[in-house]
Amino acid sequence: MIAKNGTQNTLKGHEKHKPENPKALIFKESAFSGTSDTYSRPQKTPAAATPDPGIHKRLDKFSRAVIFAYSQDWPLTIGLTVSWDALLLAGEHDEGHCLGRDPWDREKYLRRELCRLSRHGKRPFVSLWGRDVGRRLGEHVHLSVYWPSGDLERVVRLISRVTGSRSEFVHAPYTIEPVARSVCGGWQINLNTRSQAGALDWASYIAHQHDKHTHAPNLQGRAFGISRAINAKAQRCAGFIPTVGEHHV
Repeated sequence: MIAKNGTQNTLKGHEKHKPENPKALIFKESAFSGTSDTYSRPQKTPAAATPDPGIHKRLDKFSRAVIFAYSQDWPLTIGLTVSWDALLLAGEHDEGHCLGRDPWDREKYLRRELCRLSRHGKRPFVSLWGRDVGRRLGEHVHLSVYWPSGDLERVVRLISRVTGSRSEFVHAPYTIEPVARSVCGGWQINLNTRSQAGALDWASYIAHQHDKHTHAPNLQGRAFGISRAINAKAQRCAGFIPTVGEHHV
């Protein structure tokens, strides 16, 4: 696909780091602890990192979106991480994948397909997300998504198709974490075991993605986003006003 300005989007100004062994390294940088506390608290900002000037506003927006989602009975059940670099380097590249698209187009395609699947199930697409280029994960995206845990197989099939990397395993929900991962380690799904508190922690981790850099990665396209179902406009239309202090993580 081509961007609205008629040019293809590319990542610029940030060195791309390919994991030496994607399957071994892919999620060491993420918030996943491999325990029942799947949505861990954000890591501390390294001393040498440059503070992200937009972090407070972004964190406030993310927190409000999470609380609004839960007020509508749309729990953010799934934590999904996709490393595009790992998929390009070691993925199976099965038929139907989007890896040949430019970086911003494949991000949009992934969310569009998740949205389509949600609508097929007569559910709104409820999600927030953040992109980064990290030392271990390379180019990657973290998403928090509303999806019934009992219907995990369908979302796994979709992610496998979009990324071109089939699942190595899919466990029964809330038994073993991570609950699903690709053969090459290029994507992984964890389930939120702590309801709204866990979703707020995961949202905070996503919001802080750029804190670990001395310079913010130069990404073509948006680095962070909230789906229409829970964005500020949706909140205003619903007359949603969070309790004072409730939206702070």
